[in-house]
Amino acid sequence: MRGLQSLISYWAGRPQDAGHYAQSGAAAAPETAGTVRVWLASLHARAAAVLGDADGMNAAMRAGAEARERVAPDDLDAIGGLLTLGFDSLGLHRIWAARSPENEASRRVLDRAGLVEEGRIRHHVHVRGAWRDSIVHAIIADEGTPTTPTA
Repeated sequence: MRGLQSLISYWAGRPQDAGHYAQSGAAAAPETAGTVRVWLASLHARAAAVLGDADGMNAAMRAGAEARERVAPDDLDAIGGLLTLGFDSLGLHRIWAARSPENEASRRVLDRAGLVEEGRIRHHVHVRGAWRDSIVHAIIADEGTPTTPTA
């Protein structure tokens, strides 16, 4: 959540807030081994550079490089933390995704993230001059997520 706040602050012309959010996100999850640590460090480095803080930028770049060396994919990496954001932060009841029937890589990611295949939407999207079907996957809040499993 802090990474998203940092990015929004940066693009809104508030680099000092962007750096603060990136640092607080990193401090809140010191044991995180996924790519989120790399992302937060790069957001902090970007904000420090805009502020003219060369030391802060260099320190953040070093932290990002060190975090990249320790990256171990986690459940948040599978679909960018959307399940955690949706259920834990936004209080959503249901999250769904649609994929091409031919996209097996997406099917594997959605399966691993706990989304259940629900069915086919015929002629759902118009791509390269033709109507294409989509396969729908969803997860309900009380079914659990990779970060909050059910018993």
